[in-house]
Amino acid sequence: MLSRLSLILFLSSFAFRLPCQVVKSPAHERSLIMGTLVAIHDNSISIKNDQGTFVVRTNSDTTIWRGGNVPLRELHLGDDVDVVYHPATKNGEMIAAEITANIVNWWGTITGIGPQTIKIAEKDEHGDLKGPATVFFDGRTRFYDGSKTGLKVGGSLQAVGLSLGNHRMRATRVWILSLPPSRAR
Repeated sequence: MLSRLSLILFLSSFAFRLPCQVVKSPAHERSLIMGTLVAIHDNSISIKNDQGTFVVRTNSDTTIWRGGNVPLRELHLGDDVDVVYHPATKNGEMIAAEITANIVNWWGTITGIGPQTIKIAEKDEHGDLKGPATVFFDGRTRFYDGSKTGLKVGGSLQAVGLSLGNHRMRATRVWILSLPPSRAR
């Protein structure tokens, strides 16, 4: 099973089109901090989690994903953020390499299909039903293992994208995992 850091880096590789790895050389060691965005400044953000509140600097090399690559001003207070960072100096200052906000990864059985939506019965990591969810897609959404015309009620899919709250997501990536039993290949 993937660790949370490995999963975030794996999903980030799709969002950012970057290699999926953690650099281990001492000069470029990276770490992960997760929490809620509580402040946005000109060149830094503040993140709060169970261990406290942390300030992470950003620079021109920082990549920010919130449904797509965005500037710092597109982040919102209250966003659920994951920050891959490296220490800038011996004083412990953190410099963000990558920031992802509100990224979700869902899979489930398709229960309905609309012109710009897919309704699914979302499942958790154990395959147990979590409940109904809506996946929105648009011209920026990439479909893998088929196209949106391959979506069929009863089939399975996985979607990665921006959480919109209330069991809704704007997908950036969709994988068709299986067709319904009556249409299996």
